[in-house]
Amino acid sequence: MDSKISSVEILELGEKGREISSPWSSTILLVRLTTSDGTVGYGEAPPTTLMTLPVKESLREVERVFSGKNVFNVERNVKEFYKHSFYLSKSMEATSALSAFEIASWDIIGKKLGAPIYDLMGGQINDRIRAYANAGTRTASPPLRTSSTRQSRS
Repeated sequence: MDSKISSVEILELGEKGREISSPWSSTILLVRLTTSDGTVGYGEAPPTTLMTLPVKESLREVERVFSGKNVFNVERNVKEFYKHSFYLSKSMEATSALSAFEIASWDIIGKKLGAPIYDLMGGQINDRIRAYANAGTRTASPPLRTSSTRQSRS
């Protein structure tokens, strides 16, 4: 199958502070890949080293390599990035950015093949997993403060 990555959008979610690079705990970085036929995939790049900006810049570097490439060639695209990345082996930021593009690629592949990502990567391991959500900060909106609050409003 041939499906090229036609656009990349880097989304920064969270409350922006006064810092040029917001602290990791208040930010989520997502990558939205769109293919030439309009299929969309998402991946998350966890901010590392307590700051968002270095990961965001690394996402732009990975974008340069992945743009226009066939989304089904995940390993080839990753190796192409390795070839051009001087700091990858030493950089948590580059690793975080690369993982977001990989997961977004697998998301698209799963959608196109009608299969969950875990089937594409070796099969299901757990029947259930525990989820963790931390919205208990003072700046969180009232419905997000606690799970009991969310449940009582539903």
